[in-house]
Amino acid sequence: MSMQPGPEVDRLVVEKVFGWRVEHANAAGVCVHGRYEEMSPSTNIAHAWEVVEHMATKGMALTINGGNAGFLCFFYHRGEVLDGGVMTFPLVTDGHAEAATAPLAICRAALKASGFNA
Repeated sequence: MSMQPGPEVDRLVVEKVFGWRVEHANAAGVCVHGRYEEMSPSTNIAHAWEVVEHMATKGMALTINGGNAGFLCFFYHRGEVLDGGVMTFPLVTDGHAEAATAPLAICRAALKASGFNA
């Protein structure tokens, strides 16, 4: 997935991950149901974290690794945890992506985990 951060990715995340109908999007946010929402998850880490929280409501957990060379992000279904922190079954990765920034990696992985591949 080679999408760059900005309104196009933000629109896709809001539509495909959150399920909202977006009327238009710009660098500052999106217009949903006639109301402007400040939502720029591909460039704003606080907004990207809202994506993570929304994915959690779908039973998905996040692993993200990275630093100066970029970020690798995975969304996966949480397994059942036994006493001592042992998983009862392997984790199933539903979406993973790389990007130069954490917000963009989160957005790309969330889109993949939500069934969108570009």
